[in-house]
Amino acid sequence: MGVKKQAQTILKGSLKTHWMMYINEVNLQVNPVDQIGMNNANYMIRMMGSLSSKYVQPGFEFKHEIVKPTSYYQPSLMALKFCNGYERKYNIGISTMGNIQSEIKEINKYVEYERAITGQDDELEDDD
Repeated sequence: MGVKKQAQTILKGSLKTHWMMYINEVNLQVNPVDQIGMNNANYMIRMMGSLSSKYVQPGFEFKHEIVKPTSYYQPSLMALKFCNGYERKYNIGISTMGNIQSEIKEINKYVEYERAITGQDDELEDDD
């Protein structure tokens, strides 16, 4: 007897998401002597330069600046604003981007749940 295999259809683009999908604003304030903060800020700048607009909210804003530190140890900060009004601030000089992204993905689950309850459609366009 043979095992019957069922074909599984996955629609193109239907499962694509990005960890930035529910963020409305990113504001980087980087201390130039903070090497880890500068590396994380450079990662964000490169990523934002290549990210497709279909993965971000309409009206998305990305701000970044090198601050004149008041002390050598002034933290490099990344402030995020989500589409549901939630705000989060990270010290990118002591956090890894992997940990930050992991937390943002968890926040996205709550935002997606809130949006689903209110009937907002988050399906991405299938134009790839």
